[in-house]
Amino acid sequence: MDEFADLDISDYEDDSATLARRARIEAARLQARDYSAKLEEPEWYLTSETQSSSPSPIPLQEDHGSTSQLKDLHRRKIFAIQHHYLQRSYLTSLNLALILSNGNSYIRGDGSEDVEVLDLILRSFLKLWEKDPEGLVGAGAWKEQGPMIVEIARKWKNYRGVPTFSFTASKVLILLSTNPSPPVAVENPQETLSPILNALKLHLTQSRYLAQLERVLQFLDRPVLAKALTNPNGPEVTMEDKRKAFEGLILTEEERWTLEEVTGLRAEVQDEPQEDHLRDVRSL
Repeated sequence: MDEFADLDISDYEDDSATLARRARIEAARLQARDYSAKLEEPEWYLTSETQSSSPSPIPLQEDHGSTSQLKDLHRRKIFAIQHHYLQRSYLTSLNLALILSNGNSYIRGDGSEDVEVLDLILRSFLKLWEKDPEGLVGAGAWKEQGPMIVEIARKWKNYRGVPTFSFTASKVLILLSTNPSPPVAVENPQETLSPILNALKLHLTQSRYLAQLERVLQFLDRPVLAKALTNPNGPEVTMEDKRKAFEGLILTEEERWTLEEVTGLRAEVQDEPQEDHLRDVRSL
């Protein structure tokens, strides 16, 4: 059964993008007829055809057409899911996004559409939790969907260049850490820290990212570091206090750099006088 069958997906077509895509495909087909080797094809130089004097075979038009149609259908489904999300039909957007993510017709490869669907799943879940957490967890589908949502949140590592997805993933992980809902469990509390530090690595001054990091640090019982976020150079938090607060945190080199930067520890370390560079004026 196709859960998208009841939707008029044509209503969600991006006309400008579709027409442009079709025009590019048609232009490529016409141009390919005059080519003996299609240099714009990926890895064309690795094929035996391009190393010989014989003309390269032209790909079957049916393959191009079917792939284009599948991608076009996939985009329309994403538009439909976004429509339901914007209309605050969060349960519908969650279910449809999960179906699309798990379906065999899901076109993978570019990455941008991958993370777009996954982000819709997490944001729909957060909205449903905000509205009725008991109803969400008490539903029969939670036993299957709950673990799936946690695994999707953990996929932020596959999309480190998308800070918004890391931010959303951190919100989901800390929510399920502070509100364990069997069979869902986030056993390692520090798992909530890495995604938000990844988001901040690209946007150190983003206020909502800093607010999320403050919540995570409070959850991890690091009030000194949480306080340092709002006033990194304040006299009430010393550099020694910050250093002690780092003890016990398991961080990569990049994560440590980011956390030191936003808490002001890195600036203080850089401002410390180095004895090797001090001049002994008594020798003059």
